[in-house]
Amino acid sequence: MQFFGDISYSIYLLHMLIYLKVFPIVMRVLPGTIGITVSIILSLGLTVAAAYGLYCLVEVPAQTWSSSVRYARPPLARDKEQEQAEVNCSERHKIGTGPVCPNP
Repeated sequence: MQFFGDISYSIYLLHMLIYLKVFPIVMRVLPGTIGITVSIILSLGLTVAAAYGLYCLVEVPAQTWSSSVRYARPPLARDKEQEQAEVNCSERHKIGTGPVCPNP
């Protein structure tokens, strides 16, 4: 089941494209119920194979690449306010005015 979970997005992207190509070709060769059955089975096999190829060639390298990208997190407003309060408190403490600063 893990295998199908890994390739599920690729299956989602490819299944209809493959079926729409396979169905008319099979129906020309095998008309009727047998043609429909064969086209569904053939489409299913081709979709899983193509999805696995897409997963290996596109998704895995993209996941590897994206995990190596690091974004700088902008400081939160709360962090800026706390930093400014600490600077103000330590400056007041140095010159001897104001209360002793609490340790964070």
